[in-house]
Amino acid sequence: MKRSKLPIQAAPVTRNITGAPISGENGVEASGFLDILKQVGKAALPVATQLLGG
Repeated sequence: MKRSKLPIQAAPVTRNITGAPISGENGVEASGFLDILKQVGKAALPVATQLLGG
């Protein structure tokens, strides 16, 4: 009997999410992340220009 090289298929796993809000608060929002990057850039700009002799 020839054996297949395909992996054995496992049964689907049912995951119940408990305690996580459904309103989309279980991740990083892109707008908040971009706001933080903008603030860091504004704070680093004067330091970078001084270091580069500007």
